[in-house]
Order: sequence, then structure tokens, then C-alpha cells
Amino acid sequence: MAPAGFDGRPASLAAVIERFVVDLDLTDVVLVAQDWGGPIGLRVAELLPERFAGTVLGNTWAWPVTGHRHFERFSTLMGGPVGGWLIRRANRFVNVMIPAGHRRRSVGSAEMRHYRAALATPERRQASAVLPREIVHSAPFLADVASCLHLLRDRPALLLWADRDIAFRRTELDRWRRELPDATVVEIPGAGHFLQSDAPVEFADALRAWHRTAFATRQASPESTD
Repeated sequence: MAPAGFDGRPASLAAVIERFVVDLDLTDVVLVAQDWGGPIGLRVAELLPERFAGTVLGNTWAWPVTGHRHFERFSTLMGGPVGGWLIRRANRFVNVMIPAGHRRRSVGSAEMRHYRAALATPERRQASAVLPREIVHSAPFLADVASCLHLLRDRPALLLWADRDIAFRRTELDRWRRELPDATVVEIPGAGHFLQSDAPVEFADALRAWHRTAFATRQASPESTD
């Protein structure tokens, strides 16, 4: 659980992950991210480009959406006082958004118990209550991420896109095609927002195939042979 006083905002989360990468001296990293993990992880990759070899993005975004009714409506509803109270006190994000974010299958009771146990107290749900609000309120952070996306265009990228996401639409995928014009794009028909869970086989197979192709030269050149 985050320490008392940690604000849970995207810029703060990116700073924590940046320090994690540096302290562990991680190199040759392939970022795999979705939803808020996209802009947060991309901020770290932009600040430490020499440590990241490639980028894999599920349904996500990385630019300000202020003025976009689709996003502002959700941010106001889930990130406002009532939405925040329901998330903290009734675990509304888990109980509503986890089932809604799956389209191909129903989330079983055992899985739901796992999600609820991970966010078992109002204190542990704090980030879940903060991040919806920050979709709009972290516009300066998102603008910084967007302004540096060009730094990642020289390395392999994969876009894995669920076409029945309630949050990110073809509009966002088209923007990603412009931001990362050389990226490989794999659309997963019928999958919802949590595509890793909703279409795990397709997600893993596409990632594995892309990695094999994108880093074929490296894999074909072992350091030594007998």
C-alpha cells in the first residue's frame, strides 16, 4: 500500500517507477502498458530512453483530453465527490468497472474475490478514486508525455487494440497510428477494455510473435557458439 500522504497522481506514480527502473539498473526493457499504465509508463520511457528497447501498448492514450466530452463525462462522474466516495466506501470501481471492462466473457466469482481482496479497504482504494479525476486534471502531465512521444519512434512498437472497449475507441487508435507510424497494429475483435484478461491467448500470441520479429537480429546472433 502507498505510504500516507502519497497523492497517487500520474506524475507521482511515474516518478516512483522511474526510480524503480534506475535503482534496479534495468536495461533492454520492453514497456507493456494499458490504460493509465500507458502515459505513466511512457513518461518513464521518455525520461530514460536508453533503458527501453521497445513499446507495447494496449488500449490507452497519452495526450490531454480536456474538452472531449467522452472523457470529461467519465472523469466528472467517477472522479467527482460522489464517485470518489462510492469507490472508497463501496469498491465501486472493482464491482462495476471490472465486469464492464470484459466483453468476451464474464468475470467469475473467484476472480472478483481476488480483485476485491486487493482493494479491501478504503485506504487501498485511494488510487482508484484519484485516477478517474486525473483524466482531466492531469492535462499538463499528459501534455508533457505527448510532446516527447517522438523520442520513442526509433524503436519497435506494438499496438494491441480491443475493438469493444468502453473507454478507448478507434479515435484513439487512429491517433496512435499517427504518433507511432511504424508500429505494428493488431486489433482484437470482440475484446473489451481489459484485453489482457478478456482475450489472454490472442494478447500473448500477438506479443510473442511481434517480439520474435522485432528482435529477430538479436535473437539470431548469440554471443557465443560451441
